[in-house]
Amino acid sequence: MSVGQKVGSAVKTVLFWLIVPVCFAVAAFFGKFLIIVIPLVICVLVLIASRRYVSLTRLKTDTIGELKNDGVVKLHGKVMSRQAFQSPLKQKSCIGYHYKVEDISTDDEGHSSYATVSAEDKCYDFTLSDYTGSIYVRSANLSLSLLKPQMETRGNRRHSEKCFESGQQLTVVGFAVYNSSSFKYELEGKGKSSFFVADAAAADKVKNALKMLTRFLPFGLLIYAAVCYFLLYYKPVHPHEEKTAFTMFAFFGMPILFIILAVFSRKNDATAGFFGILAAICILTLLISFPLMICLYMFNTPHETIQWIWLSILTGITLFFMIFPKQFQENNTSQD
Repeated sequence: MSVGQKVGSAVKTVLFWLIVPVCFAVAAFFGKFLIIVIPLVICVLVLIASRRYVSLTRLKTDTIGELKNDGVVKLHGKVMSRQAFQSPLKQKSCIGYHYKVEDISTDDEGHSSYATVSAEDKCYDFTLSDYTGSIYVRSANLSLSLLKPQMETRGNRRHSEKCFESGQQLTVVGFAVYNSSSFKYELEGKGKSSFFVADAAAADKVKNALKMLTRFLPFGLLIYAAVCYFLLYYKPVHPHEEKTAFTMFAFFGMPILFIILAVFSRKNDATAGFFGILAAICILTLLISFPLMICLYMFNTPHETIQWIWLSILTGITLFFMIFPKQFQENNTSQD
């Protein structure tokens, strides 16, 4: 990993841990109105962070011989290089690799967490060729994050490696620049533009995931509208009534129910897909509602309002999986 990448990664981490508490502090001051604004801010940040994945699926694949202008392009072809590294984990001859070592720690409940001990990126410049020609790729700051990792556990450390070899068919997204000396285009990383390499499996996974997110968008807007309505306009019939059973189920019952359903979804029978959908409904409802409910309880929101908001989230997610069950199962299968 280059110095620039390390600094960039450190800055992103610091900003994240600064932004989160600041958001909660501001939300605590402004109350429910910030609960409405924060999801919009999160959506914008997610869109910015996912631009690499979006460019992999949304950019049209260009042919190398027909490049006419400088700019971000997506190219697909065979990668070749006369130079090669020996990958640290699998001892493969490769053009480039990303190697990471992590410490494994386990808590009292048996949950594992990972802390990075070291990370190393090495890559030679290479040539990408298709049926129309070839292009020289300058590998500085090339990301291998979308390549499939290979992992091994040795003692209390996890070793992971991503690499690519000469002869592989890969997709490369980068900035095409015309070299007036060689009279040819070259591919490189420039500024904040995307610069990464991906294989066909990664492209399919990203495409399927983005397709599912696109289909979920109307249901997400429906949930967001319901949350805004109950926060701003709904007047509880019993504003001071506490619903302890509901709170216990929403915070503790849903995770337990998800684990049970996930176990049943692993069975190789006709019911596995059904239980898998129910498990997905549980975990997605939990992920969306959990931080929201914590904020609502912090602001002393009436329990009845919180209950209706939670039911709105559950209803929207259930409708989504009722309308697109096959697409979810196909996407889940392709990721396996």
